[in-house]
Amino acid sequence: MSKILLTGASGYIGGHLKDKLKKEHEIIAISRNISNKDNEQNVTWKAADLFDLDEITKVMEGIDTAIYLVHSKMPSAKLTQANFEDMDALLADNFARVAKQQGVKHIVFMRGLIPIVDRLSAHLRSRLECEKILGD
Repeated sequence: MSKILLTGASGYIGGHLKDKLKKEHEIIAISRNISNKDNEQNVTWKAADLFDLDEITKVMEGIDTAIYLVHSKMPSAKLTQANFEDMDALLADNFARVAKQQGVKHIVFMRGLIPIVDRLSAHLRSRLECEKILGD
């Protein structure tokens, strides 16, 4: 049974994905706050802040595939000078570096549909930047 790290597991998409994947995989479900989360068959909830490299390293031990469903609109870090695009890039970089160090075989990232237009919103620019960081 492969071991999957699922960030964003408490969100809408992450929750549905967790329920589907747990039938055939061991899931490590990540959220900043797990006080209201209970472990279930093939699902272990762990608290982790992706701004914290030590926390990411601990939860990524032994992971085969890491699914990245993170968006930093409400960051926990006190980066008052940074905008959400900068924070998204920092989170993705932390995640990608630790995944490489831990020997994670695959990173799955869902960025959404990006229209072909001259100007993208800050949100869509951020999604493209995260895709580039996670793909390197």
